[in-house]
Amino acid sequence: MNAIELIDAAQAAQGLPSDYALAARLGTTRAALSSYRTGRSKPDDTTAAKLAEMAGLDPGQVIAWMHADRAKDPAARAMWESIAERLKAGAATAACAILAAGISGSPDAQARVSVEKSAQMTAEAAQLTAYTLSRLLNGRKAAAAAIGPTGCVTTLP
Repeated sequence: MNAIELIDAAQAAQGLPSDYALAARLGTTRAALSSYRTGRSKPDDTTAAKLAEMAGLDPGQVIAWMHADRAKDPAARAMWESIAERLKAGAATAACAILAAGISGSPDAQARVSVEKSAQMTAEAAQLTAYTLSRLLNGRKAAAAAIGPTGCVTTLP
């Protein structure tokens, strides 16, 4: 997914007729959206997360796609695309687990499976993010990172 596809998805999901209307809802300018559409600039992580939420998409996955879209180095682009695909696969696994619990279990069992699967996915995503950051930094000292509640990568002190 690139910035144009993300903007279009958010606009369609919100039923907005124009970039001006989307910009107003997003809290930015039409000129900013125009620069994203033309490729003069790319949405930052916060804007990408807002657009993802407006489009009904996973913010963490969208942010990974935006990093891939911004990457100048082919190896960095490939790593961010891999992260996005793994987050997509993790979301599908969680949905299947929740569905299976809903079909075969009590509400308590459903909640337990959901929480356990969510914790497992968060831990796997954090490990993958730390690994990817260390690879991207190529041996330089990496900042500690974690997956925040919206799926965004956040640095730790």
